[in-house]
Amino acid sequence: MNTVLCLVGSASSDRGARGVGRSAHCASAVVCAWLGVALVAGAFAQGTVLFSNYDRTVQLDAPVTDYDGTPLAGAGFLAQLYGGPTPESLRPVSSPTPFAADGYFSGGRQPIMGVAMGNMAFVQVHAWEASGTLTYEAALQAGRRVGTSNLFLVWTGGDG
Repeated sequence: MNTVLCLVGSASSDRGARGVGRSAHCASAVVCAWLGVALVAGAFAQGTVLFSNYDRTVQLDAPVTDYDGTPLAGAGFLAQLYGGPTPESLRPVSSPTPFAADGYFSGGRQPIMGVAMGNMAFVQVHAWEASGTLTYEAALQAGRRVGTSNLFLVWTGGDG
C-alpha cells in the first residue's frame, strides 16, 4: 500500500493546475496508511486504522519528502488521514499530525466513521506546509505546498 506523495509549491513548473502536484522529482517520496490489525469484539464497534508511516514490525518505512527530496520534519508540515465508507465520503478522521523527524508521522489509531470494524474503508493521506494554515484545504487555497496519497482500500481493525 505505498504511493508517491510529494509536496509541490505553487511556483513549481511541473504542476499543471494550482493545488495538489505530483512530480518526477518525487519517486522516492512514499507515504502509507496502514491497517490497525487488533480486532476487538463488541457490538457496533467502529472500524479503525493505524495512521503512521513507520513501523518495524510490519516492515513499514515510508518517509515523506518535499519536492527536492528533503524529508519533512517538525510542526511546519502536517499530515492528516481522510477516510470513509466510499471514495465520495472521504473526510478528515484524524487531527492534523506534525512530522516528527526525517519524514515520519504517527497519528495513532483512528476510527473511520460509518465503517464497522472488520469492514473495508477508503483512506487517503493529505500533507501540507502548515505556515499559518490549520487544514489541508486552507493550505491549498493559500497556495502552500500540499500533497495527497493515492486512495487506499483497507480492512479496518477494532476500536481498542
